[in-house]
Amino acid sequence: TVFAGSILLSLILVDCGKSYPSDSLLEERFHSHRADFDRLATLFKEDRNLSSVGSEAAWVSFNVKANVQQPRLKAYRTLFDKLELKSIGRGEKSGNFYILAWKNDGFLMGGSSKLYIYAETPPSPLVDSLDGLASSGHDAYAFKKIADNWYLHLDIW
Repeated sequence: TVFAGSILLSLILVDCGKSYPSDSLLEERFHSHRADFDRLATLFKEDRNLSSVGSEAAWVSFNVKANVQQPRLKAYRTLFDKLELKSIGRGEKSGNFYILAWKNDGFLMGGSSKLYIYAETPPSPLVDSLDGLASSGHDAYAFKKIADNWYLHLDIW
């Protein structure tokens, strides 16, 4: 029906309207709270057995919850809230820390995310700006260096 088509179109337009946080916004947040970002990386380094931590739970693998003491989980939650982050995860092959700052799950197709990355080996490809890639309308996968061992990452699929 026309009504159902209108609702679907509205949902698509709302989904497409979600804007990426700019490089400058995320860089400013990082530099303003550098010690907290370093603390988050240190916590996760110490918790070598964890594959990821979100605001509600920690995981040792994709589908196996970790038994983490509440004070430790609270330390992660406090940093997530202060830094406006969603989660931290460990790259299986790279060992890099992927810290989710923003995510848009596509309603009908694809999606996108912008993350902070802690990496001891520089990831690639490196670019000067992720902002142009975000507005290109194409798939993108790139990194921008913001400090020693710290990068922004854009992934559009």
